[in-house]
Amino acid sequence: MHHSFRRRCPSLLASLVAVTLIGAVAPSAQAQTRPPAASPTAEVRELFRRGTAAFDARDFETALRSYQSAYIASEQPEFLLNIASCFEQLNRLPDARASLQRYLDTAQNIPDRARLEARIRELDARIQGTAVVTPPVVTPPVVTPPVVTPPRVAPPPPAAPAWPWVLVGVGGAMMAGAIIPLVLTPDPSHCMGQAAGSPSCTEHTYLDQLGRANTYPAIGATLLGVGGALAITGLITAIVLRPSTTQESSPRTALRITPTSIEVSGAF
Repeated sequence: MHHSFRRRCPSLLASLVAVTLIGAVAPSAQAQTRPPAASPTAEVRELFRRGTAAFDARDFETALRSYQSAYIASEQPEFLLNIASCFEQLNRLPDARASLQRYLDTAQNIPDRARLEARIRELDARIQGTAVVTPPVVTPPVVTPPVVTPPRVAPPPPAAPAWPWVLVGVGGAMMAGAIIPLVLTPDPSHCMGQAAGSPSCTEHTYLDQLGRANTYPAIGATLLGVGGALAITGLITAIVLRPSTTQESSPRTALRITPTSIEVSGAF
């Protein structure tokens, strides 16, 4: 609140007028040896005028400097009221309180002391309220982690069975073994061409060669036939039961074995 200089400081105005009158009647010699007595009063009046104009224009920094200079020049405590008003407008509440308290401590015959003391208590409450600023409690946002669906992994294709290849191996071995009886089959005609009574070609030898000549080829043919059948069956079964390498559906392969043939149907 801005306090009018004329309303708050009648004693100051009276003193300014008295100083002016004293300076007017002073001898010329005194005026020559020191500044005229009217000069400080004129300075205080000008400072007061500048401070009031700045306060009305809401230039509180300029008003504060003018009032402070006037107080220093005049030492009149009434200027402390205007200084406190400037501090309050500048939100310098501790300085405003100190100026009001200094006025109560130095001024005499204060008629509105109770009101000024109430104003000091009001400033104390405002200073207490602004001294500690509690920052707002900021609750961090709850971040829900995204649900990540693991990619589907196709199961590995089933391994091909091994037993068809066992059939292929056994059949191949039997077909290879069929060569041995065929190679070892004797020729009975060789014994018949030799001379009768020869020690290397007796009747027993001839009959033995004749029996082996009939048996060995049959054994070789049997091994060859059975081995070939096993090898072919194992090979076809391995092809039929091979794991699929594509995702596309294909017709299943069917195998049918009859006494006279082997039939395979489907896609390979």
